Amino acid sequence: MKVPAYAMRDAELPRNAIFAKLRDIWKLGNPGKRFSDLAEAMDATPQQISQWSTGSDNRVPPDWAISRLCFLTGRSIVWKPDCIQVVETSLSFHEARVGRQVADA
Repeated sequence: MKVPAYAMRDAELPRNAIFAKLRDIWKLGNPGKRFSDLAEAMDATPQQISQWSTGSDNRVPPDWAISRLCFLTGRSIVWKPDCIQVVETSLSFHEARVGRQVADA
């Protein structure tokens, strides 16, 4: 049986590609805004946004940055053994999570 790509022992998430995809989605949803605006919303520098997107200087976006960009774009990451997808977060899922967090508080 062939083991799927992301189920391999040394497999790593393509964090730079995920971040770049989310950055592009943010840009499409925010015409007229610049990446410096995204950097401000992310509490990061424009250079970090660029490095996290391209992987230059071997920079990998931290988990919080991917999570923040998911929040800003209304997207979620679906991680399966054979693929990773950026998908639109359904409103019902978001409401259920927010409701659960409020109930736990």
